[in-house]
Amino acid sequence: MQTSDAVTTFIRLPPQTYATRDQRIAFHEQLKARLLSVPGITASTVASAAPFSPAGRRQLTSVDGQPTTDPPPEVMTVVVEPSYFQTVVRGLILGEPFSELHGTPGHEAAIVNQRFAEVYLGAGSPIGRHVELRLPTAQRTYLRESDAPVPPVSVEIIGVAPEIRQVRDAVPMVYLPFRADAPAAVALIVRGSSGSGPGVAAVRNAVNAIDPDLALGAVRTLDELRDRSRAGPAEMASQFATIGVLALVFSGVGLYSAMAYAVKRRTQEIAVRMALGAQATQVRWLFLKTGAWIISAGVILGVPAALVVGRLLQNTFVRTEARDPVTLSVTVALLTIVALVASIVPARRATRLEPTAALRIE
Repeated sequence: MQTSDAVTTFIRLPPQTYATRDQRIAFHEQLKARLLSVPGITASTVASAAPFSPAGRRQLTSVDGQPTTDPPPEVMTVVVEPSYFQTVVRGLILGEPFSELHGTPGHEAAIVNQRFAEVYLGAGSPIGRHVELRLPTAQRTYLRESDAPVPPVSVEIIGVAPEIRQVRDAVPMVYLPFRADAPAAVALIVRGSSGSGPGVAAVRNAVNAIDPDLALGAVRTLDELRDRSRAGPAEMASQFATIGVLALVFSGVGLYSAMAYAVKRRTQEIAVRMALGAQATQVRWLFLKTGAWIISAGVILGVPAALVVGRLLQNTFVRTEARDPVTLSVTVALLTIVALVASIVPARRATRLEPTAALRIE
């Protein structure tokens, strides 16, 4: 997706002035005509969410008439104009874009991304398949105007879009036609000629020419949105990595200190064993086995706990695996080595002492 020559801003149409769907559609059609008349602007579109931004969600209740799981899985949804895909990604992979009819009664349609097709549609062409979508309970409660239940909407898949990242990579996405909803709050996306984004002033002037009282959000390039979307998770991931390394270092230091102290306290016992004829290697092996038992207990308790924490982090960070064998293996190996060294080094020192000198140690 080319991001360097496109800008986006947020527009919220006040309900007092744009109360009906037709009024909102007419405003955006007029705005698009003005923008496309500006030299250097090659495309314009609106969507309920810009790329690299949070999007809405709906429950996928059935596929080709077959109910999905209970509760139904939630998929990310974006309401888009027919020109959305040509503006953002230069077209679809398969099928056809929305027309001006799609979204009107009898022309219920949807476009899905490749990830959606892989997860929910299986083999074969997605074109012509039917899926049923429903607003999640929280959104139904918030958005409904009456107590009447909101029925699911059945739509026909007419196209497959390339991956357009919202807040996470490669998540199932469903795109719905703008005429079916025409939300009051939308993201305006404007693309300029290759190599130079459209001027911010041109976008503001076009909006002000239609409605001078209309508030316009900050105008940002898609490059900025992409960088902002990466900054938060990347920064948090960096902080967690730093904390993890520090925790590993402190764990190693603490483990070594505790093990070394426990062995050192048994110096007199070592002296007695040596005085009774025990060999140094036998004494060292005795303490090595004791350390090994402690290590085994720590692994048995620690690895399941690490998997639980990994599952929590997987829900927070993109591309984080709950079961990361490399990380777990390296961590266990490092702490095992530290514990073994902490067990053998003090014991080795104690076996080198004269038994009479060792017995006098308090």
